[in-house]
Parts: sequence; C-alpha cells; structure tokens
Amino acid sequence: MYLQAKIQELMALQLAPILAQSDGLQPYPRLKAQTIVRIHHARDILLSRLENPPLIPELAQLVGVSDRTLGNGFRELFGTTVFGYLTSKRMEQAEQLLRSGKLTVTQVANLVGYAQQGHFAIAFKRKFGITPVNVCQGKKYFRLLMPFCDCNAVLDIDPPAIASLYSANIAINNICNKHFN
Repeated sequence: MYLQAKIQELMALQLAPILAQSDGLQPYPRLKAQTIVRIHHARDILLSRLENPPLIPELAQLVGVSDRTLGNGFRELFGTTVFGYLTSKRMEQAEQLLRSGKLTVTQVANLVGYAQQGHFAIAFKRKFGITPVNVCQGKKYFRLLMPFCDCNAVLDIDPPAIASLYSANIAINNICNKHFN
C-alpha cells in the first residue's frame, strides 16, 4: 500500500510539469522584452541548425546577448539549458524520423547531429525510455519494471510521456532498492 502511494506520488510529480506546459502556463521572467525576443531568435537558430548547431558563445554573439544571459534566458523561458533544449528537440525530430520507417537508426543519428550511433541511442533511450531500434520496429510501449513485484506493467502511452515515466521508474527502483536491500 505504501509503495503504491509512493509510485503514484512520483508519477504525479513527474507529470505535473508536462501538464503545466500543455496548458501554456509559463511565468514570464525578469528579462527585458528585447532580451526575450533575442532568446527566441536563438531558439529559432538552434531549431534550423539541429544537425550542426553553433557553439553557445557563437549563438550568443549571433543574437546579441552574453553567454550568461543566453543560458539564464533559456532556463527561464524554456525551463532547461541551451544544450538540454537542443538535445530534446533533436530527440523529438529523431523519434518522428524513426517512426516514419524510411530511415535507419544510423541515418537518423547522423541527420540529428550525432556522429556516434551509441551516443545517439543512449540519449534517445534517456529521453523516451525505449531504444531507437524498438521505435523502428513500431513499438510504442514502455515497460515499467518493478524489481520486487511479480509483474511488469506494460503501458501503451505516447512517447513524450515516456520520458517522465522513465524518470519516475528509475526513482521508484531506487526507493525499492533502499527499502528492500
């Protein structure tokens, strides 16, 4: 009973930011309007150059802000670092390309800017909780592993929600390991 309540609590904590984002609730920061426009322009540059993005100092110079302002602005506007935002968008594009079934994992990795397929696979699994090969095979499930139960729950959910559940699963497994070991 306790463990089940903790699982629900962790899942609620992981899903809360996703639900807030989908409602468009973003508190606007202490940035000047001109700085906000520049940071949005930096985001647009990143999105247009996912496979070969500029370095952070170069990007900051392109949009006319300091490295620090760029980093702080990204955290305030988008809730993540410049690199985190870039990685997230690369993985979202990769997921779409893989689901189309027209490209191999290696081709997709190269298209989104990864020279090493292994690094791509690790980043992809961290984001979605499923390997790129499984996505190519059309699998959409996420297996929630409960090490001290006799069952594995199989959930049929959308890939963006998988990342949060994957993080919750890791946290749950850590709690289980502390309590039962």
